[in-house]
Amino acid sequence: MNSLSIFGASFPLIPFLGLSALLLMAVVNRVLPSGVPGLVDRIISRVFIALVISRMVFVVQYRDQYFAVEAPAFAIVDIRDRGFEPVAFVVVIALGLGHMLLREVAWRKPLTVMVAIALLWMGAGFSLFKFTHSSPEMWPEYSFKDLTGKSLPLRSDVTNVTVVNLWATWCPTCRAEMEVFEQAQQAYPQVRFVMLNQGESRADVLRFIESKGYQFDNLWLDPQSQMGRWLGQSALPVTLVFDRRGALISGHMGATSGAVIAQLLSIGLNSEPVK
Repeated sequence: MNSLSIFGASFPLIPFLGLSALLLMAVVNRVLPSGVPGLVDRIISRVFIALVISRMVFVVQYRDQYFAVEAPAFAIVDIRDRGFEPVAFVVVIALGLGHMLLREVAWRKPLTVMVAIALLWMGAGFSLFKFTHSSPEMWPEYSFKDLTGKSLPLRSDVTNVTVVNLWATWCPTCRAEMEVFEQAQQAYPQVRFVMLNQGESRADVLRFIESKGYQFDNLWLDPQSQMGRWLGQSALPVTLVFDRRGALISGHMGATSGAVIAQLLSIGLNSEPVK
């Protein structure tokens, strides 16, 4: 859910730090007297292999979602949902780099220096982001209107896990994932799904919903984009998961799949109910 805004565009933080670390490694390899031509290319190949394997592990973990009848045929290879298993990625990357260190003595010094600098860069970047960007912990005391004009507080149903999707009709990714949330609403009846439109009028939202025939239990309007400002996030779509106590426990920026929703809900559905 963490994202970095650069010149008005938002980028997911971890992929951005990873890509910038690879670029930094290329610069370091060129500057070092002991730099090895083509070394960064070999590192990138290991990263690619790690991404493929971590994606495969993620797909196996959430095979019920990826192989469901209603799932798109290309869902497995559609990495826009950023469904990767991080532990598998770290293990494969560690094995790949370890193999490189053992294989060639000439690679050891530049590779060790490059990896150390890359890890410091990513760690410092993540720490700086967390220091300069405060993350809300509990849902806000906001109320929103549904399409009938009824005002509903976000805290109106504390007995269920609540998923809030920030979306807009002009957002292609938002439109593409509407069916995913409609299916999730049926698959998880114990979860309250709130489709919270950002910055648009009732007429625009109603026109879009009626043209597509979507059926949502909680379709609310946020014409002033209060929720986006509360989150400190202007990019769409954003998916937020609140537990039974109203704590923000997980989130996702960008395209969402059934597997990602299952992953986001894995913590909330296992939490203890409010007494």
